Amino acid sequence: MQSKTSFLTHLHYDHVGNFDRFPKARFHLQERELAYATGRYMQYPRLAHSFEVEDICGIVRLNYARRVMFYNGDAELAPGLTVHAVGGHSAGLQFVRVRTRRGFVVLASDVTHFYENMASGRPFTTAFHIGKMLEGYDRLLALAPDESHIVPGHDPLVMKLIRLRAGNSRASRCGLTCRHRGPRPFVLTICRGSSRYRDDLDGKQNAFEERYTCRAALTSPPQLLESASAVRFRF
Repeated sequence: MQSKTSFLTHLHYDHVGNFDRFPKARFHLQERELAYATGRYMQYPRLAHSFEVEDICGIVRLNYARRVMFYNGDAELAPGLTVHAVGGHSAGLQFVRVRTRRGFVVLASDVTHFYENMASGRPFTTAFHIGKMLEGYDRLLALAPDESHIVPGHDPLVMKLIRLRAGNSRASRCGLTCRHRGPRPFVLTICRGSSRYRDDLDGKQNAFEERYTCRAALTSPPQLLESASAVRFRF
């Protein structure tokens, strides 16, 4: 690949590697993340299991080749393009914000794995610092116009939203709404097709709302009803 810029949000095995495929790229990383991945905490299997030794050695080699740009906190790389250090899931975790035609979009990576983590304030199970993970959710919300401009790192709903937006020009809206304080039920609204489906699907829609409102521990996002004109999910 001919990419000249690569953002490494952190060094977990599912977010780094294959450096040989980017022979001309310069990699952008928080300095604390490399210090963490080569430091004393890696003696603990519960933390070290998220890293591959060869990936970390690869970053060290790239640094010796002067192909790594390190940051200590937030930074602006170009007008409308910034990185933001948060920690939490990993000690040097960062996310990227970029200005687009629809406003700022926040590429959250693993700051929030799923929309549900951010909406409910429920930390993901793999964490270095729970407090910083929770603060990370607040930073995402503060730097995005709204939740529909945040792209979580592992949520299948991201691709569903993109397909609905691209594949249906008649969709009146496709967005997310979330209450951020107190009990904070999370409501995801997907609008597709014409309103003639509404009456036929009211029963199913209500059943889905009840089903996911009562579910105590949601571990994966629900499947969407694609034929519905308005489907709401509460977490």
